[in-house]
Amino acid sequence: MELAIMFPKVGTRGRPREERAVEGAVLAYRAVVECLTAGKVPNVKTISEHAGVSATDRNPAKRVFFFHLGRELCVEAGLLDVKPSGLSKVYSLAGEILTDEEVMARVAEVITPEAVALPESSRKRIQREGQE
Repeated sequence: MELAIMFPKVGTRGRPREERAVEGAVLAYRAVVECLTAGKVPNVKTISEHAGVSATDRNPAKRVFFFHLGRELCVEAGLLDVKPSGLSKVYSLAGEILTDEEVMARVAEVITPEAVALPESSRKRIQREGQE
């Protein structure tokens, strides 16, 4: 799959959370496509390793949060199907392979401020740190 758009490698803080979520969705979609093409089972661990992010870290201050959020947004947008397989989830394409721009457009339709907001636990931690 050819890289159609380029994302910044570092310095993602300060950009809108919606933009970062779309970026994560494109990276997650691309990882699933490339895993399927390579004959690997596209579960969370495999696509995370393929994209070079942690499968377990969900820190909302890091880029990995937006990768996993993007994966969920792809499912919500109907781009990926998910099936439980034991304790894991296996992802598959829902239709033909899309370009990065098509993925961005479809995911942008389902993004809401609530979907990309900081998790409640992180908001409380940030508030506590600000009061100290």
